[in-house]
Amino acid sequence: MPAAAFLRLTGLTVLATLGLVAGLNVVVDPYDLWGSPKITGLNVMKPALHTHLTDAKRRQYARLAPRSVLAGNSRVEVGIDPQSAVWSPRELPAYNFGRVRQGGVISAVAVGHRQAALAVMCRG
Repeated sequence: MPAAAFLRLTGLTVLATLGLVAGLNVVVDPYDLWGSPKITGLNVMKPALHTHLTDAKRRQYARLAPRSVLAGNSRVEVGIDPQSAVWSPRELPAYNFGRVRQGGVISAVAVGHRQAALAVMCRG
């Protein structure tokens, strides 16, 4: 096999492999960064999400662009449902930025430069 053909084949193989890995990563979406559709048995369970939760929540927040933000510790994360029927339509979508062992101020800083129509902060 001539060197040029070998290099072309090797380059195409590397590009195809990288494309396949990137595509699989988007489909599986291990840290829930892209909002890929949930497929039972493939990407519903995300067991390592907690190790990158702050980054994942920032990306989800940016993707959703919510009008209401819930910030605080685990009481907010577990106790307030951003999809509850009690939210008025002008307050939706709402995003729960609560985090275990993290205060509301840290959550608000993590939210960054965006301003929401409603911010609920809980301290404990």
